Amino acid sequence: ARSYVFSTGVHAALAAAVPDSVRLVEAADDARARVRAHRAVLADALPRGRLASSDPSVPVLPIVLGEPARALAVSHALRRRGFFVQAIRPPTVPVGTARLRLVPIATHDEADIAAAAAALSDALSRDDAALEDLGR
Repeated sequence: ARSYVFSTGVHAALAAAVPDSVRLVEAADDARARVRAHRAVLADALPRGRLASSDPSVPVLPIVLGEPARALAVSHALRRRGFFVQAIRPPTVPVGTARLRLVPIATHDEADIAAAAAALSDALSRDDAALEDLGR
């Protein structure tokens, strides 16, 4: 339709899917509980003081590492172990607050989360040890 050519209007098929989507979201209490539990396991695996202030009801875990190179190094270390954990760097976040962004989802199982927690703890410990070796 002509009105959609230069419009940000919602496509008719998307609008038709909204009622079913709302019903699915309303019925997803078990999935939300799994995500909260996964987040708690990952947060508990972090060395003290690593988790940026965040609402525990939000599944995203921001782990502030400071410098972009540090966030990238830990992200790459986790990727080598099979975990995709994005490094978020300036200008997306303020200078000096580069971070990792962990996002557990409901379809991860307990073994996935335990393995991710172990890899995260190891990668962050190795990162801290490397910094200590540099005299920081």
